[in-house]
Amino acid sequence: MSFSSNQRAFKATLDELTREAKKSGNELLRQQAKLLVQDCIKLTPPTSGAKGVMSETIGAQKQSGERAVERDINKVIGALGELDLWKGRNKIKSAIQKDIKRGDMEAAASRLSSKKQKPIVALDIPKDYHKKFRNSRGRIKKPDTRLYVPKKADKAAYIKEAKNSVMKGKAGWKKAALKLGLKSLHASIKRHAGKGMVQDATRDNNPNPTITVANLVKHVQEGGASLRVMSYAFKNRERAMRKSLQEMYGRKAKKAIRKWTSQGLVTPR
Repeated sequence: MSFSSNQRAFKATLDELTREAKKSGNELLRQQAKLLVQDCIKLTPPTSGAKGVMSETIGAQKQSGERAVERDINKVIGALGELDLWKGRNKIKSAIQKDIKRGDMEAAASRLSSKKQKPIVALDIPKDYHKKFRNSRGRIKKPDTRLYVPKKADKAAYIKEAKNSVMKGKAGWKKAALKLGLKSLHASIKRHAGKGMVQDATRDNNPNPTITVANLVKHVQEGGASLRVMSYAFKNRERAMRKSLQEMYGRKAKKAIRKWTSQGLVTPR
């Protein structure tokens, strides 16, 4: 783990914990690196977007991500079969069908009225079409166009395929998690190859042990500044270690009081 200025509190607390726990720096560094990666997995989208992310289960986050993907896709992709004008027989529906049959998609789109989004008609949905509308956090806000395909089944199939990839961002930590001994990876993460990296330089004879981890999934990299996954993870680890230290100091204080009391140096109230 390489430390920058905003991670100094973590480093200082880790050093203090190493002294108090009387364990090797390498052992504690590997332990905390594993827990840090575990936190990064939780913090990397999909999440619910609410407070208390660390208490969410990965399964719940997966479901939240799937719902978000479906909502986003519905903002940019529609099916003519979903429209009211497609119910029963009418002149506009007949005209659109004729336009599509002769391959005039522009004419078909021009017959769809929309004040907020420009309609586009196509026979198929291009692969990963909705992704080009995403912002830095991977969400779609207010697109100015909407693609329509004739069949509802084609849109449903596209949504299903997109849902299968919602955990790819979290899987970017998979390589580091496995290397550092994190065994409780959710099946939805393990099924992806996981584009990431880990460098472990914690050999027993290394005077300056380091562990470097990274999630190299494209949309996680692109959203790094706004997602702040690593920053939040370091803060969470620092708080957890500080709590462990407080518990250690509390046990030491109680032990000292018992010793002094037995020697008559302190009179209990």
